[in-house]
Amino acid sequence: MAITKILYINSSPRGATTTHLVNSIDYILNPKKTKNGLLTGSLNCDKDNAFQDMMDTKEFYGKTDLRQGYHIMISFSPGETDEETAMDILHRFAEKFIGEKYECVYAVHNDKNHMHGHLVFNSVSCQNGKKYHYANGDWKREIQPITNSLCEEYGLEIINLNEKGLQKYDNYGEWYGDKKGFLPLNMEQIKADMDEAVIASVNMDEFIEYLKLKDYDVKLGKHMTIKAPDRERGIRTYRLGYAYTPEGLEKRLAGEEYNLDTYSVDEIEERSKMKRVGYHAKGLHGVNSKNQYYQYQDDVRHLQKMQRQNTYLSKYNIQTSTDLRNRVERLTLLEMQFSQERINIFGERKKHKEAIRILNSSSMTDLEKNASLLQQGYNPEKIRLFEKESKLKLEELRKRKRSCTFELRMCEEIRQTELRRTR
Repeated sequence: MAITKILYINSSPRGATTTHLVNSIDYILNPKKTKNGLLTGSLNCDKDNAFQDMMDTKEFYGKTDLRQGYHIMISFSPGETDEETAMDILHRFAEKFIGEKYECVYAVHNDKNHMHGHLVFNSVSCQNGKKYHYANGDWKREIQPITNSLCEEYGLEIINLNEKGLQKYDNYGEWYGDKKGFLPLNMEQIKADMDEAVIASVNMDEFIEYLKLKDYDVKLGKHMTIKAPDRERGIRTYRLGYAYTPEGLEKRLAGEEYNLDTYSVDEIEERSKMKRVGYHAKGLHGVNSKNQYYQYQDDVRHLQKMQRQNTYLSKYNIQTSTDLRNRVERLTLLEMQFSQERINIFGERKKHKEAIRILNSSSMTDLEKNASLLQQGYNPEKIRLFEKESKLKLEELRKRKRSCTFELRMCEEIRQTELRRTR
């Protein structure tokens, strides 16, 4: 299943306004992620001179300020496709979505267990000087449908854009995360990603842009709020410790010594809570209800969390830590099994890639498809049945795998709760 997401590339408020655009281009064209540059390409510009070509367009039309560009990501399921197919889909996506309107560079990254493509394009059109404007709903109306249509041609899974509730959201990740409800945050992973961003950046603007490239949403005000990929809500980074507050990060970015114990997480949270309560005590509407909400919101969340955990433990008759460990082992094996079965089906579909492509062609009639399939040595009826059944099996395995993943996260949440109790 190929999921598409679009991010803004804004101008940097400090230093060169184009810093974020430069970083984005350098990031996606990284030779270590793109097979020494073999998995890269461009449209309407010279790949090796893309940034300057984009700047020439901006300067020609006098539009060098504000938003600098856009960054599109296309992520495939593990084992779903290979480098060649991913690159072809990304190239054709660029042709369909970008056309001759904007300079763009694109690349497929093969440094993870799933293929994923990146595309960065200029905010100003080299065709007419107009700036690209993204409106809410464009993801569902235009962007994801292009990815779906290309994936269909290659016999890959697609996102059902008519699934209930999807129209309320701007991208698939937000909808899926909300649909599944609360999933425990992996705090250590967030901290590791922030540590990596500190090493790769020289100032706060670059730090935030680096995290955005890793699919985080970051807001910086009095506090810093970070939203992990596919999560509905963000968290304030003081919850991670002083080193991850704006003050601590500024010191780390400047190379200064910093003290992790300057403020404890509890102290910072308590100070923030007092300020919130104080703010709502200044004669605003709904003072009493808001004061009570802020006073008891942590207790309510804790009770909801306990209720979820107890319901799960009761459902599977988990009474001891050994029972929980056995459940985790069983779920882990099932998750691996479902993943391997999906990879095996993807492998079988790749063997018949050309036949499936013919079946999904929109430019051929059924008679023309049958003739072409026969010419390729296929039985049209059998290959249609294979294509239909393998798609259904992939969807079934996807749902089972996600159910296992959700349960494993619940088990980890329960384990962490028990660890805190025994401390």
